[in-house]
Amino acid sequence: MPFSTKFGEDCGMMATVLVSAFLTLQTGAPQTQPVPRWAVKIDPAHCQLERSGDPAAASLIVDTIPGSDSYRVFILNGERQGAAPLGPGSLLFAPSQASLAGLTRASVLPDGRTVARMEGVEPAVLDDMAGADTIALTIGSKVAGTVSIPNAAKAIAALRACSADQLIAWGADAAQFAPGGRPPIAVKSRDEWIPNRDLVTLAATSGKADIDATFRVAVSPDGSITDCRAVTDRTASTVVKTACGPVLNKTLFTPARDPAGAAVKGVATFRVQLVTQFSVIREPARR
Repeated sequence: MPFSTKFGEDCGMMATVLVSAFLTLQTGAPQTQPVPRWAVKIDPAHCQLERSGDPAAASLIVDTIPGSDSYRVFILNGERQGAAPLGPGSLLFAPSQASLAGLTRASVLPDGRTVARMEGVEPAVLDDMAGADTIALTIGSKVAGTVSIPNAAKAIAALRACSADQLIAWGADAAQFAPGGRPPIAVKSRDEWIPNRDLVTLAATSGKADIDATFRVAVSPDGSITDCRAVTDRTASTVVKTACGPVLNKTLFTPARDPAGAAVKGVATFRVQLVTQFSVIREPARR
């Protein structure tokens, strides 16, 4: 599970200031044990928040594609040992006792550590995380991992700033990220944007076993999509056509708003993932 370790040089100053001001844990004396600390890692179309330090203790990762309205939460090296299939689970926040039910799973990394995760976490859950002292992830009824998250509010603000900086760089009006503003809100699930028949055709004709591409769209003040493009130049033109054709000029959002309530230009993202599975059919032996 590779993750970037560099800060983006071309991202705005907001995330940089927050990271330097809030996320570096200052220590006055030499430490005999690694000190857990917060860090934001920034790559194009990717923002990642980590709480880690002691390799023997549980660590937390929260990441997102800016503009996707979806987050992933990982806890590494927690109480659970071994893999677990996708199934019901939850995120638990203390001391508020807030919780979020969802689908969770666990897998074993090459180094032997277990990582438990929940995907598809909505942005509003970050508010619960910001007010928490600890976060726990359960798989079924059992706790898979618990992480102490002091100063979480400042860390979450830095993660949000990372996303805002990238969206502004893509053309979003900065006013929507000021207090009282809000970004565009999708009126239906992104999973419903592209007809299944188009995805089936793409899978059959692309010549690739797997497709994983992220797209950004410009959302006008009336909520319609006026531009659609892949976030990297490496995306095949057939994939771009399949992804962007069904969404261009469609009203798929309520518009972004500035603090005064006026509609402004927004930017959002969506992802196209196709995984082709092959099966071997064995014919019975002929007599």
